[in-house]
Amino acid sequence: MFKLNRDNLLKILNRKPTNGKGAVPHKPKMTITSPIVTQVENMFNTPIFPNEIFEKLPDPLKKMLEHFEGRDRDIVLMSSIAVISGVLPNYFGKYDNQHAGTNLFVFIIAMPSAGKSVASWSKKIGYSIHQRKIEKSETAQKIFQNKKDSEKSEESEKAKEPNYEFLFLPGNTSSAALIKAMSENQHSLIMFETESDTVSQMFGKEWGDFSNIFRKSFHHEAISSLRRSEGKNPCEIKRSNLSVLLTGTPNQITKMILSVDDGLFSRFLFYIFDIELTWKDVHKSNGRNSIDAAFDKLGDTFFDVYEKLKGATNNPVLFTLNDEQKIVFNAKFSNWQSQYFKLFGSDTIASVRRLGLCAFRINMILSLLRLIGQDELPQTIVSSDVDFYNSLNIAEVLLQHTAAAFEYIQQLSAQKRKFPKSLSSVQSIQLYEALPREFKREDVVIMSKEIASESTLDRLLKKEKLFERLDFGYYRKKE
Repeated sequence: MFKLNRDNLLKILNRKPTNGKGAVPHKPKMTITSPIVTQVENMFNTPIFPNEIFEKLPDPLKKMLEHFEGRDRDIVLMSSIAVISGVLPNYFGKYDNQHAGTNLFVFIIAMPSAGKSVASWSKKIGYSIHQRKIEKSETAQKIFQNKKDSEKSEESEKAKEPNYEFLFLPGNTSSAALIKAMSENQHSLIMFETESDTVSQMFGKEWGDFSNIFRKSFHHEAISSLRRSEGKNPCEIKRSNLSVLLTGTPNQITKMILSVDDGLFSRFLFYIFDIELTWKDVHKSNGRNSIDAAFDKLGDTFFDVYEKLKGATNNPVLFTLNDEQKIVFNAKFSNWQSQYFKLFGSDTIASVRRLGLCAFRINMILSLLRLIGQDELPQTIVSSDVDFYNSLNIAEVLLQHTAAAFEYIQQLSAQKRKFPKSLSSVQSIQLYEALPREFKREDVVIMSKEIASESTLDRLLKKEKLFERLDFGYYRKKE
């Protein structure tokens, strides 16, 4: 996390403007002491996954991750698990008396240029599936249209257009388009967005709809839409299967997740970290060709696995823990629930409980990966102790990251309550706090760019409840 440098924020010009009444405004002094900024520094000092976790991963993941280290390796692991979670249809485990699939919601959070972009590598795992689904859909669309054009009968006009299938869904998708995509891709769909602002903008426009879809999808609940568009029938999804991978900055969290108790927070696995003030050797060869090859190979492998599972609709693969593992699982999460209740109160209970389901899903993924290469998948997969305890170790680290995200959102909410409602974003609060009591716009415009855009500053200055305009370009905060 960067520090706002007082010395570089503002250079006061030696001018003495009047306020139109003969009075001379006080010379502005910048005081950047935003608790939102300073508290984040220690909050995001989160742990990385220990080497032991990577040493015990199934070979397909283990070999791929050998190309990375440190935070990069952690990010690629989490993003890869998120993508894999979305390409394993007809694979279920019984959890709390319900059939759970592998779908996960992962949110990777750090400051700009902190290294989140390595998450993009994981998209290659599902790229073969994505491309072949599109090719198949476009072929079906052409056949349908040619038949419709050639016959031109009443029956052909009423014929149902084939579904347009794909795997990766962009973040700038309306709730109606999301439901339609989920309806036409009921085996698998992944929202993969490296700019979470894109998704949060859609939440801002259609918050109730988007939040509802996300919350229901996490538990594979049925989703329906009664809206009719373009003369088409309403969509009905009997069992939702959506995986989500988002990366973004801390300021973008609360644009999508309004509070820790809105139900959406507890459904995400957070990986959150601070920026490292170490210059990266941008000329060092990282063996990109070998990384490409590793991901391409895994992508082809998962295409084969996906095709096998997709054809198992009437005979799905089942996952289970053994009796001893079930006892350990319940004891571990019962202990974590008690610990985090004592530390943070009841608001963390939902996160710990849903982390239990996420750990179970990660265990499912690792267990299936362990079997890749076999000619046939068994009807029932029983977790090995290696994958069982590895999934718990991953969950333990992620629980600490969830606690960091929890504290950040809680403190942010507390700070927001201290300010007028017109200060609706983190950036506007930070900028408002940074501005002196009286100032000239041109003196603070450079400073503002270290916190927010110049347009954000101008929008802030237009709020009459916050500022009094003393003269052209001169402002004073209202008490």
